[in-house]
Amino acid sequence: MPDCFSENHRAVSYVWANQSAAGSVWDNAYAGDSVKMFVLKSAEDPTVTWLHEKHNDYEDLKSVFGEEISSIHAVAVMTPIPMIVTVLL
Repeated sequence: MPDCFSENHRAVSYVWANQSAAGSVWDNAYAGDSVKMFVLKSAEDPTVTWLHEKHNDYEDLKSVFGEEISSIHAVAVMTPIPMIVTVLL
């Protein structure tokens, strides 16, 4: 199993942010430039309804790191809200 936290690996963390515009990207405060924070929704976007998110992780990784991606080793789904159940099919 690959070490997903080594300096040779890259990650994109999709977030909703209240002080950044959708599409903004910045380095993760704890992991530096190996993990990019990618804003999906901002404070201007509606939040009173369920939303569907669909992204091409491969293209997003290429875009934020500016290099070709040969493989994706892991996908993680996390939420800070304990009442939401996430199902991976």
